[in-house]
Amino acid sequence: MTQLSVLDQVPVPRGTNSGTAIRNSVELASEAEDLGYASYWFAEHHLDQGRASSAPAILIALAIQATNRIKLGSAATVLPFHTSLEVAEEFGSLAAVAPGRVVLGLGRSKHGYGKSAPYREISEILSAVTAHPGSQDGDIAVAANGSDFLFELLGYLSNAPLTVPDDESRIREILNYLERPVAVVGGEEYRVSPGYQEDLGLAVFGGESGWSATIAAKYGLPLYVNAHSVKNDIVGTVRRYRDDFQPSKRLDSPYVGVSAHAIAAETDELGRRLEETYLRTLASLRARGTYLPSEPVTGGGFIEPDSQKFADSRALSFAGSPGFVVDKLRSLTDSVVADEILISTIVYAPEDRRASYRLIAENWD
Repeated sequence: MTQLSVLDQVPVPRGTNSGTAIRNSVELASEAEDLGYASYWFAEHHLDQGRASSAPAILIALAIQATNRIKLGSAATVLPFHTSLEVAEEFGSLAAVAPGRVVLGLGRSKHGYGKSAPYREISEILSAVTAHPGSQDGDIAVAANGSDFLFELLGYLSNAPLTVPDDESRIREILNYLERPVAVVGGEEYRVSPGYQEDLGLAVFGGESGWSATIAAKYGLPLYVNAHSVKNDIVGTVRRYRDDFQPSKRLDSPYVGVSAHAIAAETDELGRRLEETYLRTLASLRARGTYLPSEPVTGGGFIEPDSQKFADSRALSFAGSPGFVVDKLRSLTDSVVADEILISTIVYAPEDRRASYRLIAENWD
């Protein structure tokens, strides 16, 4: 049976603040565990006052303290905004205190690399190497299959051209940090700690391009697809992943997760009413670049289902009675034979969000 999971963007309803939103999400993680949800995923968004999810590693740390069994993951850690070493150490630390429960989801951003990221990593590695007494030419040996960035660093030190690593190189770096010694200095192995050989799950998240399917298949990792992004090509994306999948020590067969937006309520009418928050939030994002959940309108004024402006959003947003929503979610998971479905719910009131997840869980079996 397809596993149920939560995808939390930590929405900040209009008139509240980030602290309240984060506390609401931590409480929801505890409730999701009690309801039998398999995993709780925190999204990553930056420079957005309507979503308090800029630091998923910290949110996971808070949720670890409030839960006991449920898996906790990032969906996804956006590669261009972090150094590879930072990611390996942060999530290695989380896995050290909650072994087997933390999953590092890796994704990329359409905005590309910020200029500061590669130079910050160069500075960190250069400082670490030069701080070691005797770290002169010939004293540093990079471990077999070690970090690509260390190879680039050696090129930098020898005045060779230096290039910014692409997203695949960063994933390879992170895998190497977690699975192998980074370097040998003076005969002594240097490893990422915490991080090296911790019980930490890895996954690849993606949307419109075939990049995520290709990378997940190549490195033998689970693939999570955002149904809103891949739209009509979701089946093709998953098929490509399964066809090209190469077993790894982390995963011996393909594993597919799919995400969708859903709101379950006691009646179809109430579900549609609550969906107004989601659609108006999207309108705010498109018009002003601000993702700010607001209260649904009262006394009529629905955004009509055939409204062209929201047609793409409605196509993969399911709102209504529990039976209706569950049927739609099952149809989506059946279309790609998904192992897991990640449900995102954007409504104004935290109690409506909790109720939606409860109703879906109660009607899933």
